[in-house]
Amino acid sequence: MGDSEVTVIWITGLQVFATVELVEPSDGKRKIHVMRIIAVRVRPVCIAFSFLYSLVGLLGFIQYCFLEQMQYFTLPFGIIAPFVNYTFNLKIPRSTTASAIVIYAISAMFAYAVSGCITGFIGAYLFNFITGKIGGIDAKFVKTVGDE
Repeated sequence: MGDSEVTVIWITGLQVFATVELVEPSDGKRKIHVMRIIAVRVRPVCIAFSFLYSLVGLLGFIQYCFLEQMQYFTLPFGIIAPFVNYTFNLKIPRSTTASAIVIYAISAMFAYAVSGCITGFIGAYLFNFITGKIGGIDAKFVKTVGDE
């Protein structure tokens, strides 16, 4: 293997740490840059997950408003991911007052945003732990400014 250095690149607004190795091929023609993603910043992941989950909470609240057969609205606090649901759920009964509807909407967005932040935090740390153990993820499909 050749020289390697750690660089910071931006992928869709998330700061990513990557190692770039200069590899000398066997035919000796030219050096090849091999990039591997070794870590992501936790804070931007938490912010992105919070924003997306708060939108999901708003959509769930809109569904709750239009479906009269839903007698309870559930506010989750915890980790919500595919195949994983470790949450503390608050079940709020249906109310017809105007002030309750506004409070429910704000509560839904807040509860889902907190759950998104927790999920993003755990997910980013797991990603960083796993990529640290395996030496990074091959980033040959990531296009950088220098490639153009």
